[in-house]
Amino acid sequence: MTIEPGRWSRTFTDAVEAGELRLPFDPATGRPVSLHDRRLDGLGDTSAEWRPARGTGVVVSHVRFHRRYATTAGEPPILALIELDEGHRLVAPLIEIEPDRLAVGLAVEVADRPPQGPLAFRPRHDQR
Repeated sequence: MTIEPGRWSRTFTDAVEAGELRLPFDPATGRPVSLHDRRLDGLGDTSAEWRPARGTGVVVSHVRFHRRYATTAGEPPILALIELDEGHRLVAPLIEIEPDRLAVGLAVEVADRPPQGPLAFRPRHDQR
């Protein structure tokens, strides 16, 4: 079974694949709109103002996998819940970090051309 993304999801993923992080905001209030708010999926771009984001934030939570689930897989991933400076939260891989440096509150930035997909974060330059 294939799950097709809605217009809302495609707006976000198309921007990421083009190398740009764009986030939705409520045009009436200026507040962040959740990337997971499926009520807005059918409305597409007309329901939110999509703005470029700085791509910086902090780790709110994280999980480190200890097992490879395929023989062709590289190192087990580290996934982090990132709170972006703009107020949005998203889950993404955390790369270029030693596991013992993982910590809630770690300042992170979007990684340039991550090897495992279009979007990943790494510790900010001043945190490495």
